[in-house]
Amino acid sequence: MKGGWISKRCAALLCGWLLLLVSAVAGAGDLVGGSIGVTSDYVYRGVSHSRGHPAAQGDLRLRLGGNTQIGVWASTLDHKYADDEFQVDGFLSYRFDITPEWQMRVQYTHSAFVNDRSPLGYDYDELAASIAYQMRISLTAAWIPNAARYRYWGGPIRDDAYAYDAAWLEPLFSIWHASLGIGYYDVSSLYGTGYAYWHVGIVGAAGPFGIEALWIDTQERAAYMAGGAYSEEIVGGRWSAAVRWRF
Repeated sequence: MKGGWISKRCAALLCGWLLLLVSAVAGAGDLVGGSIGVTSDYVYRGVSHSRGHPAAQGDLRLRLGGNTQIGVWASTLDHKYADDEFQVDGFLSYRFDITPEWQMRVQYTHSAFVNDRSPLGYDYDELAASIAYQMRISLTAAWIPNAARYRYWGGPIRDDAYAYDAAWLEPLFSIWHASLGIGYYDVSSLYGTGYAYWHVGIVGAAGPFGIEALWIDTQERAAYMAGGAYSEEIVGGRWSAAVRWRF
């Protein structure tokens, strides 16, 4: 998005769409939940999808009964080839309550990049499984069967990729928790290697509002996968702060 800020048109469309959905399902009570918010930098697996600029985000979830959820998540973007581009993820998940303290979740997600003008197109699918203890410690493994890469000398290719994450929340005081996380994105089938990423920061909740401030960093070789001088805008150490209203 030009000018380094959230596209007004795209942000308005996203927020308006979410508010319309919230109004339409307001009578559904506990069956429906979601959030609307803004982040100073949309960073996923150590890579910025907004080039260090703010992004508007939101999600809507519907509980189908028991521990099954279906929903949609969306965010504005700022990519090299983007103008009024945004990401929309549709997902279906199921939670297993192993014990009162241990939970397991499996989730399928399809990520679509609307108005994507890149030479390749980066839509992809993901199947993830995670296990969590007291909602404080979690381990996640994900398989992406159609991860994409564009090679100037060989054209576009798609192949398997894998992601592994560990996260820990530790209560500090009042509404605040320390947040620590580390992960590894294995894209060796596309690039011959992968890279590690990590974060440290604080998260909190005040009524319906969630707040977070994180320092995020990646291994230096992630810059190679990001591509040339452009990589400085999307990888490496950076702060990301977010505020979300949950309903």
